[in-house]
Amino acid sequence: MSVPYPKYLFFFIICFVFLLCIVLYIRNSNTDFKSETNARIHGQESIRDIKDVKSSCEEGEILLDVNFQPLDLNSLGDEISGSNLVKSEEEYIIALLNWTKPFHNSTCIKESHFLEFFVPGKVVGEVWKLYEGQKGELSHNRHDPPLYSGIQGVLFDLLQNFHDKPFLQTRFEPRGGYSALRAINGDIADIYFRFHAEFQLNEKPLLPFWFTPAYFTGNIILDTRTKETHHFHLYVPNTNELNVDLEWYGSNRPNDNLMVDIGFLPVMELKSIPRSEELQWLREKSIKEIQSDLEKAFFPFKQVDYLPFEEAIKVAQAESKLIHHIVLWGSLDDQSC
Repeated sequence: MSVPYPKYLFFFIICFVFLLCIVLYIRNSNTDFKSETNARIHGQESIRDIKDVKSSCEEGEILLDVNFQPLDLNSLGDEISGSNLVKSEEEYIIALLNWTKPFHNSTCIKESHFLEFFVPGKVVGEVWKLYEGQKGELSHNRHDPPLYSGIQGVLFDLLQNFHDKPFLQTRFEPRGGYSALRAINGDIADIYFRFHAEFQLNEKPLLPFWFTPAYFTGNIILDTRTKETHHFHLYVPNTNELNVDLEWYGSNRPNDNLMVDIGFLPVMELKSIPRSEELQWLREKSIKEIQSDLEKAFFPFKQVDYLPFEEAIKVAQAESKLIHHIVLWGSLDDQSC
């Protein structure tokens, strides 16, 4: 029996390797094509999903994005005493630890509801009561919010996008809310607002866990005649190191003292999709001034200008006045902020 010539064997090996390379090349090309096609399909589906979300809002409604980042647990406590949170049994604080995302990712709201923020006949810079704060002491031991109507009902619906149990009447003063007209052009108005609210995190039979942001603020630009909303933004300010107050019971005994801590909430906001239009104002007041006016509505002592010590010396010298020097640990306003 004869053995195949080596040169034929070598030729067969070369052909086999060549064919194998061609097969692998075609397979990889098909895979890349499929991946690219799938990417296009998924991209189209993502775009379609976004369109579906937008189109899910009915006529006369506006879509709001819900942005929320949970409490920064590293911001709690201090180097000496530590955080009271770690001193509590986990079952009493688990609701806070589990609150890592908003109740809804987006929401639709009727544009006409935003007229609740507006009062006709106001002039630029004027501040008015958005809703009245309840008088008297309010119990810590409450689990379910009451029924709200009017502007409080609108705010309740908005805050429920973060958590399903907001309370518009906080346990501590200041309570209520104010609005102010920042700018106007015909029927188009830019309205700033500020109010106080808090959330109840625990379910019965556990005693309450209270989550109290420093305050909520934001603005609405709307056509007061057509009810069309050009812009809406509601948020908890995050410019200070601490902006939320926490109070809870370390055990399930209501007679025990409340545990207390303060921390930093990075993001809690509702925002409409921005429009490309630029609005021109016939009359306006600066944002800084209008925010200061709203702050003064809550805190009458803010009517006095508080200045850093070095700046106060210069002003006192220029105006030939004495200095009233106040030293504080913490803040006079807004608990946590």
